[in-house]
Amino acid sequence: VRLGGFLREEAKGDRPRQALFWRSGKTVDALSGNLDGMKALLEASKLAEALPADQTWMGGEALFEFSNAAAAAAAAEGPIADVLADPGKRAKLAYFGLVTSSLSNIFGTQMSGAFGLTAGFSSLDGD
Repeated sequence: VRLGGFLREEAKGDRPRQALFWRSGKTVDALSGNLDGMKALLEASKLAEALPADQTWMGGEALFEFSNAAAAAAAAEGPIADVLADPGKRAKLAYFGLVTSSLSNIFGTQMSGAFGLTAGFSSLDGD
């Protein structure tokens, strides 16, 4: 969701000034920090250990994707306008988006389903 506001399918459509913290050059740091916090929460909560025995693999899958996200974010460091202007860094940021989509699926569909939970119509409104 946070990437979609400024990162478009084609570079010519990118909107760097729509990114969080674009003026400070900390957009990627903020995105990376969000995922670091989510990873820390997963580990501290021991949520993966609470999954049914045949589905604990989801915890490893999530940790693998957190690692991929961290590597992609590290490769896309710098002010967001510069990142978007550099094809290599932009590609890493786009990959970061794919990884976060995978994480959303792991938590929002796979893990929640394993716990018998479903997302409601307002699951993204901040409540």
